[in-house]
Amino acid sequence: LSSIDWSTDNDISIYPNPFSSQTRIDFSKSKHVITKLELIDTQGKMVYSSATYNKTQFELINTNFHDKMYILRLSGPNNYNSYHKILTQ
Repeated sequence: LSSIDWSTDNDISIYPNPFSSQTRIDFSKSKHVITKLELIDTQGKMVYSSATYNKTQFELINTNFHDKMYILRLSGPNNYNSYHKILTQ
C-alpha cells in the first residue's frame, strides 16, 4: 500500500468521514458500475468485503474497526478500482 493512486472521482461521496458508528458510501452519481467494496487497514489486510451489485449506496457499520485510517477500495468491471481514505474516530 505504499503507492496508491487515490481517486479523484467526485461522484463518490463518503459521509460522515471520519465516522464513529456508521458511514454512508454513495456512488449513485458515479459513471462506473461498482460491484465490490473492500476496507483495507494500513498494513494491507482486508478487514471487510461486500458485493454491491444493484446498489447505488452502501452503509458501512463500525463493527470493531480498531485502526483510525483505512483504505476503501471500490471496484467494478474492466479492472475499475477507486481508492479513498476513510477514517474512524
